[in-house]
Parts: sequence; structure tokens; C-alpha cells
Amino acid sequence: MSRRKADRDPACHCAAGSGPPRQLLAFMTQAPATPFINALHGLRGLLALWVVLYHASPGLALVRHGYVAVDGFFILSGFVLMRAHASELSPSSIGDAARFLRLRWWRTYPLYAACLVLTLPFFATASLPSGAEVLAALLLLEGWALPGLGINAPVWSLGVEWCGYLAFPLLAWCIAGLSRPTAVKWIVFAAVAEILLMVAVLEASLGDFVGWPALTRMFGGFSCGCLLSVVHQRAGSTAGGPRQDAWLLAACVAALLVLWTLPAAYVLPALVLVVHFTAQPGPVTRRALGGATGMFLGRISFALYLSHFLVLKVAMAAQPAVIDLLGAPGIGRAFCTLGGLLASVGMATLLCVLVEEPARRYGRRYA
Repeated sequence: MSRRKADRDPACHCAAGSGPPRQLLAFMTQAPATPFINALHGLRGLLALWVVLYHASPGLALVRHGYVAVDGFFILSGFVLMRAHASELSPSSIGDAARFLRLRWWRTYPLYAACLVLTLPFFATASLPSGAEVLAALLLLEGWALPGLGINAPVWSLGVEWCGYLAFPLLAWCIAGLSRPTAVKWIVFAAVAEILLMVAVLEASLGDFVGWPALTRMFGGFSCGCLLSVVHQRAGSTAGGPRQDAWLLAACVAALLVLWTLPAAYVLPALVLVVHFTAQPGPVTRRALGGATGMFLGRISFALYLSHFLVLKVAMAAQPAVIDLLGAPGIGRAFCTLGGLLASVGMATLLCVLVEEPARRYGRRYA
């Protein structure tokens, strides 16, 4: 990065600690790119918040299927990676694939390692892990290949998503040249294949995050996202009118109806439609998801997803003492839940600024 460009980049000032608080706020809420990327950024933040609310209050009707948000992450990941990196990958170049994987490592592992360190205090009240559990945690094999530490539950999805990263160079080369109708057909095939595997073969639900169900969920969503990106690139449109807002609302309602009436595995097509209409955002969607709040949630979404479970554990552990102090169980539980949510956002913001963004910039510079 040139000196002049670095001077204009709020992220550089914030990371160095020399800028005022408003520079940090500008960095955390700045729009990263075009309107459709901004909307997807906000959608990712909203999905992360859904997961947090699910773990904080799983009994609430509107959030009790928050685990489905992970499948939305898989779709978004495939969509954005295909958009950003497919043109950089040559089928005859191992170096291109290696550079892509180095970028993903810098994007994901330093933050994951920081969250892994945050799990250490929890072993003060738990048995020490075995060698296999430590190995699974270090190599991101937790949940789907080897039994892991079992303390920070959400990390299972990062491990299986790395399987998608490893397959991405070949997958991108295979589908990059598809026509729009052909890509749509393959989306239908991938979605149906995942549903059949989950429901008929594995007899699993989207609440299962161990072994083959986890890999099936990831590859189904990830491949649909990659194919959907091809569809959008062929269409060439990045923004829509009010009709797109109506279609997005309909897709969200359809997803909720599926979750309330059918096995959760059937929701994948509706999630694909949610991403599809968000990627062609109408005016309401652009304001709602692409505004400052959406940008902030999108910016901290990865850190929020990886760290919130640990923060909520501390908040829930403090709940009995708070209830005794206040003498009102309902108020005590609400206080701890709200405190856990706010602390989760605060921790995610710190991790984003101090770990995630510096590591990502370093990776972009040296990968």
C-alpha cells in the first residue's frame, strides 16, 4: 500500500492507534464497495446477530432456528469468493491456488487462534483436553473429523468451510464458464441433492454439526453460493427497484414458513433466494442493510460469530449471583442476557480492530 493511500485509509490509522475515535467509527461503518456488496455485508451481520440471539435466548420463537444462519454464511461465502477470486485462479497454476489459500488463512486463522486463546480460562473448571482434542482444535478439525475441545461450539463451521476453501480453485474453474440457465439448473440440483442427503440418506437436520451432516450442509450451501454468483455475473445487474424489496421480503417469509412447518433442511432454496434478492438490492434493502448499522454488524460479523459463545458463557455463569443480588429472577436473567449481548458486540469489535483487520491487511500485502 502506498504512503498516500495509507494516509487515506481509516483502517491504517485505527490499527496504529493514532486516529481519534471518530476514525474508528468511520472505519467500522464505511461501505466497502458497490451497493450489492454493501447489502450482502449487512446481511452477513444480520445472520451473525441471529446466531448470537439464538444462543442467548434459544426459547424465543423468532430466533429458535438461529442455527440456520450458518447455512446462510455458507451461501454468502461461496457467492463472495466466486465474485472476488474466480478470475484470479488459473486451472494450470498451483501458485494461484496457493495464494488464494494463504489469503484465506490470514483472513480466518489469526482470529480463530485469538478465540482459541480465550477458551483457556474455561479449563480452570473443566478437565484438561486430550492430545487428539488439542490437535483437532489447532487443525480446525473440531466436530467433523475429530472430537474437539467442545467449549466454543460455533467454531465447527469454520473447520468445514475450510474444506470448501480447499475445493474452491477446482470448483471455480469448473463453473466459471457456465451460462446463466445452466448455472440455475445446477443450483437446483445442488439444493435438491443436499435436501435428499440430509433427510433421506443421513436422516439428519440442520441442527447437526458433526461429521457428514456438517460437510453436506457446507458443500450444499457453498456450491449454491458459487453458482449464484455466476448467475449474477451473467446478468450484470447490481441493484434493483422496489420490486426487489418485495421479492426479498417474500423470500424471508418463505424461509420462516419452511422453518415453522417443515424439517429445517428444506430451507436451503429459500436461503438461496434471500441471498439472490439481497445481491440485487432495492432501495429499502440498500438503506436497511447497506447503512451504517448494517456495515458495522457486517464488519464485526466474523469476530462476533467466533467469540460470542464464550462471552455468553461468562454472562450465564454470572446469572445466579445476579439473581441473588437483585432478588428478581426475571430481571436478573434479562440483565445477564442483555449484558452478554452488549459484551459480545464489544468483544467482537475489539477482536476485529486488533486482530482480524491487521491480519487481513498483512495477508493482502504479503500473501
